[in-house]
Amino acid sequence: MTITERTELIRRFADDFTALQEAALARMNGICAPEIAAALEHASLAGPNTVALAHADVLAREAVRRAELSAQTPERLLRLRAHARKVRRARSQAETVCKEQRARRLTGRSRPVDTLELRVARRASPAAFAESLRQELRDRGLPDGTPQAPESDLGRWAWDRKTAGDELPAPVRELRDCADDAFVQALLRDAREEENPNLPHDAVVERWSRHARTALAWGRYAIGQAERDALACPLSRTARPT
Repeated sequence: MTITERTELIRRFADDFTALQEAALARMNGICAPEIAAALEHASLAGPNTVALAHADVLAREAVRRAELSAQTPERLLRLRAHARKVRRARSQAETVCKEQRARRLTGRSRPVDTLELRVARRASPAAFAESLRQELRDRGLPDGTPQAPESDLGRWAWDRKTAGDELPAPVRELRDCADDAFVQALLRDAREEENPNLPHDAVVERWSRHARTALAWGRYAIGQAERDALACPLSRTARPT
């Protein structure tokens, strides 16, 4: 495989989550082509590979749970449990690799400044703090001037100033301006029905980050409720043909 072909393969895995997950599972099962295994070793795929295996882990545990709640044969249940354990080990190994790469990237860098330390520095030496912040903004290509950034919703604040006069796509604008409950529902639909390509947009990505915990809590509640409903049903209603 040429360098160009390997680069294209890496780019494909970075852009296609399903293909990445299938490749990661194939490597886990020892049926992965050498060129695909080499591409998966690329540093840029360490994080995505971990996410793909985490998703596969959830699916594997779901399959085990569904089998436990239905009339599956003991042999099938054993196979599903063995597969789930295998995916869990692969996920753990991927997470270890990802952490090691992150540690190597941070080697030699100064310790990240804590938020509380920044607040103390801003109060103790406001002139020096303002100058440092202006220099940081200049380094990032933003205009000069004393910044007046808010304490929260920095993503929207920066977007409004960076794209003054530009028009956001209508779906992104709706996500930016909708109520918090509606935004959480959009996250849940993205997770359980169909990916929303507008959620990663710069204008809403910080909001997505803020509401992810709420969406995760609702998702866990929905799973628990579904399991309680399944357990409450007679076995004949949950039985499925093998």
